[in-house]
Amino acid sequence: MQSPEYSKYMNRARLDKAVNTLLGILQGMAMDLKISGSEVALLSNWLDENREFRNRHPLSEIIPAVASCLEDGVLDQDERLDLLWICEKLRSTEYYDMITADIKSLHGIVAAISSDGIVTISELEGLSEWLE
Repeated sequence: MQSPEYSKYMNRARLDKAVNTLLGILQGMAMDLKISGSEVALLSNWLDENREFRNRHPLSEIIPAVASCLEDGVLDQDERLDLLWICEKLRSTEYYDMITADIKSLHGIVAAISSDGIVTISELEGLSEWLE
């Protein structure tokens, strides 16, 4: 847990981490060509963890879009692609360099792949392609 007096200095890093992690979650969701309930729950958890930044750019753009997509409790492929597009447009390397940003995305990909407790061959192939 971060100490409150220092956490204000970490906000830029936390914003960049949130965007890159979401990008990874959205990429990982597509690796087996279906979106499971556990992946939707992972996305919902991401939303809950980052609500404190709902008034800070770029999450002020992303959080309403994620919340809107999750209103019905289901995320379809078009909604996932829309969210992915938003994240890619608002992704920043202002705080993290591209390698570190990609590692944050990798964390999201692995979280999405492992969210249902089953790792499929298509998910491993997708991860392998992403790593290349």
